[in-house]
Amino acid sequence: MKSKFIDCLIFLLERIPDSWDSAFSSICGNILFFLLPRTRELILKNLSIVFPDWPDEKKHEVAVKNLSHYILNLIELVKARNKDIKEIMKNVEVVGLENFSQVRKEKKSFIVASAHLGNWELLATMSIGVGIPIAIIVKEQVRDIIDKLFSFLRLTKGIVLVEKENALREGLKIIKTDKLFALLSDQDAGKNGVFVDFFGIKSSTYPGAAFFAYKGNINLYTAFTFRKERNKHCLIIEPEIKIDRSLPRDEWIFLAMTEIAKRTESMIRLYPEQWLWCQKRFKTLPTKEVNKELYG
Repeated sequence: MKSKFIDCLIFLLERIPDSWDSAFSSICGNILFFLLPRTRELILKNLSIVFPDWPDEKKHEVAVKNLSHYILNLIELVKARNKDIKEIMKNVEVVGLENFSQVRKEKKSFIVASAHLGNWELLATMSIGVGIPIAIIVKEQVRDIIDKLFSFLRLTKGIVLVEKENALREGLKIIKTDKLFALLSDQDAGKNGVFVDFFGIKSSTYPGAAFFAYKGNINLYTAFTFRKERNKHCLIIEPEIKIDRSLPRDEWIFLAMTEIAKRTESMIRLYPEQWLWCQKRFKTLPTKEVNKELYG
């Protein structure tokens, strides 16, 4: 029954005219703002933490746009299922590809840290679109529709999937190949994370991107995707993160993750409505305890 409902929903979303995507998503965002009180309050709480000087009206406006953004992402992903890479890339502006020129010339593996910004699920597809083989870490999605859709998209676009449970073992294999290994580095990592400044808060952060770059002695970059306008995207590839390789491992990883967090923060400030605000990003305190006062 559930599978049929998912198939039906995908069928309907595929048939929304492209010119209606933004308006439809906006309507859905306004509806969800009232129908999902817990999600709404979580988004508003995070916006208040990060942008304490914003008036309530602006926070509410960004929250609605943020919910609309998720819907638009989903519509784009549904429609991407039936498109080839060249067709998808017609709507993508790529900035900074020259930053990869040396590692591509040497046919070496390299690491890219990214974030849940823009339509992040299309970022790996964009990598294939510019001719760079890519491997990404995936985990079981909470909702069947997301899992079914994303798995189909990833597999049909030629992207190598690494299950989160096997990330360490498989990641060490990938960094010995010629593939780009991309990791999302903007979620709370619990007590095992590296605590770096993120919007002025010591925040637990997954250190995987820096760890693999250090372990393989390979180049580390950041890259982000964001929506410029209706159905138009930009993939921005930033310069290599260069940290003194003679430093001890833990210090090197800390400094690298600090720079990743800094770059991620800068992008979020530019496109606040396009980040994943419905997460408990500041859940873990530096004491490695849960911040119950913040999120309840």
